[in-house]
Formats: sequence, structure tokens, C-alpha cells
Amino acid sequence: MKAKAFSPAGISSFFSAQLWDLNGELLKDPNLIGSRGGGIVIKKGVITELEVLPSQKNSTINVFINDKLTPNAYTTKTAIELVLKEVKQAYDIIIRHQIEVPMSAGYGTSGAGALSSVMALNDALELELSKYEVGKIAHIAEVKCQTGLGSVSGILNGGIVLILIPGVEGLFNIERIPMDPNFSGKVVTALVSPIKTRGVIKSYEKLRKINEYGEISLKLIRENPTIENFFKSCKDFAINSGLMSVLIKKMTDVAVENGALGATQNMIGDALHAIVEPDLVTDVVKALGNYVNKEAIIVSDIDLNGPILL
Repeated sequence: MKAKAFSPAGISSFFSAQLWDLNGELLKDPNLIGSRGGGIVIKKGVITELEVLPSQKNSTINVFINDKLTPNAYTTKTAIELVLKEVKQAYDIIIRHQIEVPMSAGYGTSGAGALSSVMALNDALELELSKYEVGKIAHIAEVKCQTGLGSVSGILNGGIVLILIPGVEGLFNIERIPMDPNFSGKVVTALVSPIKTRGVIKSYEKLRKINEYGEISLKLIRENPTIENFFKSCKDFAINSGLMSVLIKKMTDVAVENGALGATQNMIGDALHAIVEPDLVTDVVKALGNYVNKEAIIVSDIDLNGPILL
């Protein structure tokens, strides 16, 4: 049995994390752990081919990323394991991810990989899981593997999205930044270097500051939900929270100077994303090429559909 699915990448632009309860105790229920915040979903992402073979023993899961066997693809494996726990039959699962964006750089690849894998397995085994159930499984896998907090919510919904409730309750409790139906802006992203998410989200003191500015940004964006204000507020968040590097700040400035409507840092990654009118894309890409290799720059449309079967 085979199935194929695509999940767009979800670039995180700002966030406030819910990892502790009101008493300062670390939350243990992955359904409650998550984030509020926002980001932008793009049409480049993760294409997943999945093959299911009946097994006489315990289930095995092998994951290939860009044609390379990847034993540490923990988020995808965890998501599939969560599904198989509810299935009586043992299976050998082969998953092949083709990832079109950088990993460990705030593009939501772990969430996209988990979503597309569960969607494909759901199709292959005819499990009839709802879109919410698929998203819940992917979210829990991300939380357990400490690879993300809210990217699944954004990816499921598409567009320039605001996540209002942390955890699985917020999977579809979102708002979108309104866009003119004729708006044809492109997302331009540029990678400097990856950052491991788990290295940031374990720090209570750092997160307290991040959360303060994340909530301020969410409030300001909801009061004035325009593309320009979204990117301005996200950039202010990145600067005030202490997450934005000197180089990324310079690059976001350069992107705007060359025509971008706005630019900010990926969360959490040493990378940026900007929104650019089509006729100015070449200028912005050329300007960013003075700071990173051309191969590190990606141009994509905004995705409005979320994950789909192929």
C-alpha cells in the first residue's frame, strides 16, 4: 500500500510559548503545550511518499530525507508511532521525504514532515482520521521531540496566520491577515545557518522575555491586521526579545531598502523571510545575495490550502 502527500512549510514569525502553568510548574500534557503567535505558510515544503508493508513482528519505521536514510527523523517517527499504537496490525513503514526548504531554521519542516506522513498513512490504511486528528498527532509529536510548538497550527490553515490558543485546542482557532484576492506578493527567504529549537525553548528566563514581547506583538497585529504591520511587529519582536542577530537585522533592512513590504527573522532560525511584490523580487534577491550564497535564497508563493494528498 502506498500514498503520497504534500505539506507546505510554515515559517514562524513570532511567538509566545506555553510550557509552564500559572504556578510555574512545567506542563506535562502535550495537548496543552504550545504557543500563540504567527507566521506565513509557503508553497514550498515537504513531499512525502509512504509505503506500508504488513509485518509478522513489531512495526518498523524507516525514514529517508532527500534520499538519505535518516535514523534521527524523530518527529516523523513519533507521529507514525502514535498512529500505529491505535492499529492492531503490525506494519513496516517506509517514508521518503523530499524537503524543499532548509531544516532547523524556522521553516517548520518537522511539523510538515509529521503532517504529510500521518496524512499519507491515514490514506494508505483507510483510517478515516479527521484533519483535526491528523493535526493533533503531528502537534503532539513535535512537542514530544521538542522541534516546535505552533507550526502545525499555521501549516494546517495556510496564509499569513495568527495562532490564538496554545496546544491542540488552537489547531483551528486562528485568524488570518487579510489579503487582497489580487495580491501576488512572493515570499523571499534567506538562510544564514540553522539553530536547534530545543536549545532555546528550554530556558525559562529567556522565554519569559520572549513571551512578554510575543503577546505585545500579537495584540498590535490584531489591532491593525495588515501585511506591513505584521512584518513590522514581528521584526520589533525579534529585536526586543534578543533573538535577532546583527547580521539578520542588517539583511532585513536591506530587503526593505530594495523594495520588500516587510522582512523579519525566522523563529527560531538564523534566517529571514520577506514579502515582496513580483516586480521587485529580483532586486531583493540580488541584494540578499551579498550576504549569503544564492542557493540559500528561496522564492515562493504563499500557500492557502494546507497539507494535501497527491
